[in-house]
Amino acid sequence: MLFRHMLLHYSRRFSSSAAITPPLITPTLLKQCSSVSQVNLIHQQTLVQGLITHFSTNLISTYIAVSSPSHALSLLQNLIPSPSSVYFWNALIRGSMQPGLLNHALALFRNMWRLGWTPDNYTFPLVIKACGDLMCCRIGASIHGVVFSTGFESNVFVCNAIVAMYGRCGELDDARKLFDEMCERRVYDLVSWNSIVAVYMQRGDCKNALGLFDGMCKLGDTDMRPDVVSLVNVLPACASMGAWLHGKAVHGIAVRSGSFEDLFVGNALVDMYAKCGMVDEASKVFDRIKEKDVVSWNAMVNGYSQSARFEDALGLFEKMREENIELNVVSWSAVIAGYAQRGFGCETLELFREMQVCGSKPNEVTLVSLLSGCASVGALLHGKETHCYAIKCMLNFEGSDLDDDLMVINALIDMYAKCKSINVARTMFDSLEPKGKDVVSWTVMIGGYAQHGEANDALELFSWMFKQDGLVKPNSFTISCALIACARLAALRLGIQPANMDSPESSPVELEPAYAIIGVALRIAQVKYEKNMNRFGRMIIDIQGPELM
Repeated sequence: MLFRHMLLHYSRRFSSSAAITPPLITPTLLKQCSSVSQVNLIHQQTLVQGLITHFSTNLISTYIAVSSPSHALSLLQNLIPSPSSVYFWNALIRGSMQPGLLNHALALFRNMWRLGWTPDNYTFPLVIKACGDLMCCRIGASIHGVVFSTGFESNVFVCNAIVAMYGRCGELDDARKLFDEMCERRVYDLVSWNSIVAVYMQRGDCKNALGLFDGMCKLGDTDMRPDVVSLVNVLPACASMGAWLHGKAVHGIAVRSGSFEDLFVGNALVDMYAKCGMVDEASKVFDRIKEKDVVSWNAMVNGYSQSARFEDALGLFEKMREENIELNVVSWSAVIAGYAQRGFGCETLELFREMQVCGSKPNEVTLVSLLSGCASVGALLHGKETHCYAIKCMLNFEGSDLDDDLMVINALIDMYAKCKSINVARTMFDSLEPKGKDVVSWTVMIGGYAQHGEANDALELFSWMFKQDGLVKPNSFTISCALIACARLAALRLGIQPANMDSPESSPVELEPAYAIIGVALRIAQVKYEKNMNRFGRMIIDIQGPELM
């Protein structure tokens, strides 16, 4: 109403030559503005009437409210720095905390610092998070220095943000060093512990993540009891390590604290029990989840598939369809991967066809599972079709993950080798740069040669692997493939050499190499037996004549 009155005032001013008293500008009038043009009009009047110094903060606030940060910034840059007005810088920075604008958020912080403003405990967490999201540790470390110079090193919220930032940037040592300093100064809270556990989980260090979680629980502080975030952080560590006893203890904490009813905790428990092979326990937790989402269903389907309970997996999968649960790529991939890993190639191909009919787009995991299914039944034509799809939709795209690309290429090499197209497999293998090959690339190629009796080629490639300047080292499966090739040649002396190699990922004696060396020895014994029998046969012929034979 007041704003319409002001517009009416201006219309009368321009239609009459009589002097009219200027409109009264008040904070209430500014709050009624709903567009930039309206704020500009009042801004102009404050300049005309010489009231700009009285209404600067009101104008800044209103410009921010109508989503005009550039106008707000122009006023803010001319404002005398004061603790109460830091709020406006925080508001502008917070508005830039979204994809594509994070660099602008850091630019605002630099501008603020250059103009003599002192950030507060709300400013630092925002810009530090921006550094983490941008993976820009250098700027983050510089802001860490500013934190110390301004006396905020004892602010737990700021320090928690720095720990998380270092973790996002992959600087685990810096994150742990700061966390330990916080513990020494007793400047920590539950978020601090959750942050450092999350940092270790991001790096795949499940052992230290579990150790830190245990340390937090042993503090005995009521304020440090694990919350939903704590449980969701640590349960994947239990799953990765197969630490089901630890997982059960966490389950007990969830039940006692009431966090068990949380959907994210329920899903994490289902996933943990399933990956630890305790599918029945996973099913009990799954049944107790009241409001299931697609993650709940996928975790249970995947658990059944990994445990070779295919009927249960398919039954649950069909139930998802009946209840109109969204079947995403994870749902399909879980069932397809389960069949592929158990060697049911025909079922794998059939499920993939159904997935395509439903319009779900496969990802790298789906293709790797499908190629494994093709390899298990020798479906070369389907494998070639999958290869075409991979070239068209996944491989070598700008921004694609090189590790995911290599995973698909390795699966293609394995498929062609097992489908007796060993030359195509070798062509794909040779097309990879030396630095682009991993141990899986070498293993599937050596194994392909060994499987099809090309033992000399397998051993030659195995030897060549050691001439790559230490770029890659064989694992137990690589050594097993080399031993199989030795068995093909009945070369016991050659077989002993790879059998005695220490795999970098295992103890010197592994089950697979042990079986393979037994195969070598049996093959040697068989050849010696055949040679002796042939020699004995020739002696009989020489003594009694060929007619007896």
